[in-house]
Amino acid sequence: MRPLGNRILVKRIVPEAKKGTVLLISSEEKVKTGIVIEIGPGKPDRDGFPMNMNVYKDDRIIFPMYSGTPVIVDDTNDEYLIISADEILAVLED
Repeated sequence: MRPLGNRILVKRIVPEAKKGTVLLISSEEKVKTGIVIEIGPGKPDRDGFPMNMNVYKDDRIIFPMYSGTPVIVDDTNDEYLIISADEILAVLED
């Protein structure tokens, strides 16, 4: 799957439960970090050329809680998000 324009395909990072901790289903809704899987070519500038994207594949990012469109890839049955690059709040650095 290849996103178009300035959109990004993101795999959410679900926090692991620590020993003896129970995660409620509602806590999964609050996950706001993910890994960039694929990036689009970028939004066209005034001359029609795609602008550079500020993120790259495998970047860990932070995004707003309710951003993106959930999609499920048929081959792997994994759930991803397609979000706009404008919605990314930060890139986490190691």
